[in-house]
Amino acid sequence: MSGSSGDVVAEVIAGAGDPRHAEKIIKGMWGGHLSKKLENTILQMSRSDDRELRHASRYYGLSPVSSKSREVTERLLEYLSDSDLSTFRRAQWGLGHGVQAEDGS
Repeated sequence: MSGSSGDVVAEVIAGAGDPRHAEKIIKGMWGGHLSKKLENTILQMSRSDDRELRHASRYYGLSPVSSKSREVTERLLEYLSDSDLSTFRRAQWGLGHGVQAEDGS
C-alpha cells in the first residue's frame, strides 16, 4: 500500500488500539509496496512489547515487501542475530528478494 492509501492504512493500524486488529491488517499487506508512513508504523510495531504483533510485523509486514527500503533491510539484518530459529529463517528469506542493489542485493 503506497502513497496516500498506505498513509491511511498506517493511521488505521496505529489507531487500532487492540494489537490483534493491527495484526489482521498487517496480514493483508503481503508482498506489497509500503508508503513511508506505513513502513515506519510497521517498523515501530516490529519493536513492540507484544510478541504476536512483532511476529506479524516481521512475517507479514517486513519480510515479504517487494521493494525493501534501507530501513527494512537493516531491520531484517538485525533479526539474523535472533536466537529464535524461526525469526532467523524468516529474515533470511526476506533478505533473499526485494533488497535494493545499494543495500546489498
